[in-house]
Amino acid sequence: MAYATKYGATAEIAEKIGQVLRQAGLRTDVLPTDPVSDLSPYKAVVLSSAVYIGRWRKEAATFLKANEKALAERPVWLFSSGPTGEGEPVELTKGWRFPKTQASHLTQKEKSQ
Repeated sequence: MAYATKYGATAEIAEKIGQVLRQAGLRTDVLPTDPVSDLSPYKAVVLSSAVYIGRWRKEAATFLKANEKALAERPVWLFSSGPTGEGEPVELTKGWRFPKTQASHLTQKEKSQ
């Protein structure tokens, strides 16, 4: 699990998810995105980012771009944390700017539904 955080909340969420995955018997590392340079030891990736002004943190977007090929070869789960306000999540996130790799997968998924 790799995460990008500004004030630490996303790191706390990532650590909790990592704890739950470990309790389920899965070997899990929880690391900031910056030091992660080789995904070959991992069978799957969970990537998270804090969201500010509708954007992922730069280091999360950089991680996606730098590891695009490796991420395409394994299961990937993405989550964002940040203020969205009250209401329907899909409506609240309209206009958010996702990293291009993530956005293309979201668009494909929406078309298949």
